[in-house]
Amino acid sequence: MQTARDTALTMLISNPRSAGAYGTPQLLLLSGIGPAAELQRFGISVVQDSPEVGKNLQEHPLAPLIFRTRREITLKNADSIGALLRWLLLRRGPLTSNIAEAMAFTNTEGDGAPNFEIIFAPVHWQNEGLTPPSEHACTFGLGLLTPRSRGTVSLKSADSRDPPAIDLGLLSDPEGKDMGVLIAGLRLARQIAAQEPIAGELTDEMAPGADVTSDSDLAAFLRQSSQTIYHPVGTARMGEDKGAVVDSSLRVRGVDGLWIADASVMPKVPRGHPNAVVAMIASRAAEML
Repeated sequence: MQTARDTALTMLISNPRSAGAYGTPQLLLLSGIGPAAELQRFGISVVQDSPEVGKNLQEHPLAPLIFRTRREITLKNADSIGALLRWLLLRRGPLTSNIAEAMAFTNTEGDGAPNFEIIFAPVHWQNEGLTPPSEHACTFGLGLLTPRSRGTVSLKSADSRDPPAIDLGLLSDPEGKDMGVLIAGLRLARQIAAQEPIAGELTDEMAPGADVTSDSDLAAFLRQSSQTIYHPVGTARMGEDKGAVVDSSLRVRGVDGLWIADASVMPKVPRGHPNAVVAMIASRAAEML
């Protein structure tokens, strides 16, 4: 009788897999490819001892800086009948918005490649956008582009129907460099908000609040409010060293006929949104295979 592990391994071999930075390590682990100790703990036979499967998870942390607006011209009422009719009849109005209306990339230390991103959205951003905006407000999304923190993807069980255990490890780097960049970026975004013409459109700072100024208070706010930009990478990293999960041709080390073509192979998260990099990985995989 074929076991769940045998089924998963049969699905993997002789096929390039693209399950993403969360799904790929789960598939590999269920198939017996990963850290031997972890596999044995769940009774999974070891096909290839690959200690870094599920390690090296990286994400772009994102925190909000929110201001109330003087005019009612935000996306608060974008789901109204009037807004719907305006879009259907004229193709105009708030429903034409992509929410992220403007972006800026900068280096908080002044020189070098960008390490920080600001995303401007004309909406009161709450609960990762799952809660409808309760006020007319705008949000500056504060994004860290060069995280030093690392997380993990591991198994909860040997049952493929169980989702993996995901520990993002946001803002966990021992030296606190990630937090330092976010704090500097928040201060920069406040400076931008204080300049015309945008300053004239804003009233009070809703979050974290104008009275939150010290590094310790800002750090507490950022830890409480940070989410991600949904850019997970790195959990089956590429490299020429023996610890790398895949080689430069996207082959899984120690397993014949198996390649990976998704964001999990990136050794580091890019200094920007990784969709173009994922497309290039797919293109190169197609050429090589």
